[in-house]
Amino acid sequence: MPMRAENRFLPNLAEIPADVARQAKAFYLNYPNNPTGAVATPSFLNELVAFARDYDIAICYDNPYSEVVFDAERLSFLNAPGAKEVGVELNSLSKPYNMTGWRIGMASGNPEIIRAIAASKSNTDSGVFNAVQYAGIEALDRCDAFIDEMLAVYGRRREKVLALLHELGWRFEVPKGTFYLWVPVPSGYTSAGFCDFVFEKAAVVLAPGAAYGVNGEGYVRFSLTVEDDRLEEALARMRTGIGQVTF
Repeated sequence: MPMRAENRFLPNLAEIPADVARQAKAFYLNYPNNPTGAVATPSFLNELVAFARDYDIAICYDNPYSEVVFDAERLSFLNAPGAKEVGVELNSLSKPYNMTGWRIGMASGNPEIIRAIAASKSNTDSGVFNAVQYAGIEALDRCDAFIDEMLAVYGRRREKVLALLHELGWRFEVPKGTFYLWVPVPSGYTSAGFCDFVFEKAAVVLAPGAAYGVNGEGYVRFSLTVEDDRLEEALARMRTGIGQVTF
């Protein structure tokens, strides 16, 4: 499914041909979205539930960035009326609690789908190491204070990057979620070409949008996961190295 800026990087369900929808068994979505930073809306989730009912499709809603939201409501797919009947939501401790690599997460929603997930998983691994589970419990017990602190850090870095981009001439709708910024490339560049240019002129690495599929062409992804001093160094290099851009 193409996700376009004019639809705020949400899939347009009306564009899916009915014959394709009738053959589909599952629909996988990820919001807040990597790489675009887009967030779902209550109206979109309601539309998604209705679509799943109409075509008997199981929704798999991947929500690991659920807590990393800045200018919008934090939403679960299961907030939508009827969502539990048509799908499941996946979540993880990786993003909200900085536990990437610990491989601990959860699934909730439709009981039949959960049973199928459990049956499959029990035949592919032996579960999560107990110490990791205890660490996860500790993270959840302290969640509110930690998440507020984490959002303050990412928010501060986000504002620094946005300030430079606006200074250099970028104008775009600011993503509302995740710790990424999905930014259009200046005129005359492909996404990979602009990444090469920034690397050569400023020694800063960006992710080219084309790496995320054909509809990612024309964008680059900035990440806010580096320490503040390192980020400030990268921004200073960009200010000096690439200068003003045009679109």
